[in-house]
Amino acid sequence: METRIRTEAELEGGGSTWWYVCGECHGAINYQADTCPHCKAIVGWEGLGLPGLAVNRKKIYTGEQTEPAE
Repeated sequence: METRIRTEAELEGGGSTWWYVCGECHGAINYQADTCPHCKAIVGWEGLGLPGLAVNRKKIYTGEQTEPAE
């Protein structure tokens, strides 16, 4: 049985053009692909945090009250 490498997806590019790559061979991969089509590594997406997305924003306490007091 062949043992396959596990790797994380990475983001490469610059300016207004960005794309996803395999962390092992740095070949371009489709978003949420399970395996890399180039090196056949198993791709994980957990560590890829994109700045600016609402799901990745942490709430910051500003001291302001957001609901009316009773």
